[in-house]
Amino acid sequence: MKTVDRESFLRRVRSLKTKSTNWKTAESRWLYHERAIAQLLQRPTTPDRVLELGAFGAQLVPGSHTMDRLESGWRFKGNAPTYAHDARDIPWPIADGAYDWFVALRVFHHLRSVHEAAFREALRVSRNVLIVVPERTFKPGKPDKGITRERFREWLEPAHEEDVGQWGRLYVWHQ
Repeated sequence: MKTVDRESFLRRVRSLKTKSTNWKTAESRWLYHERAIAQLLQRPTTPDRVLELGAFGAQLVPGSHTMDRLESGWRFKGNAPTYAHDARDIPWPIADGAYDWFVALRVFHHLRSVHEAAFREALRVSRNVLIVVPERTFKPGKPDKGITRERFREWLEPAHEEDVGQWGRLYVWHQ
């Protein structure tokens, strides 16, 4: 399975013309991308069997399927997700077991109102789930959106987890 490398990832995010400031930290974000790729390569598959949520044009696996909100402000040339769908709208328009991998890097915590339901959807549509999420988000005057280790373990014990520094934790589940 072909994945991006550091240089192609950085080149791609520099080419994206979005209103978001997220990619201004692309260099430091490579840490969790690289660790996620290492997990994916332990159970390789074909690009069409990988679903990436909120990749916004910077997928780990070139040619993977994507699910993004088009109205999210992430407008850029060529933004054509496989599923133009808000992941907070449950159920997702995806068949059971359609994917070998579901990947959500630093996006899952934004599904605050449906964290557990969205997690169950990820398990429904995929054999393997990989999520990178902060345990807490600290924004004055805003509700916390992070997901704690304990919360994930209440839902299902992860097969793998690791600290990814300022970016939170990486979790993997296999079915």
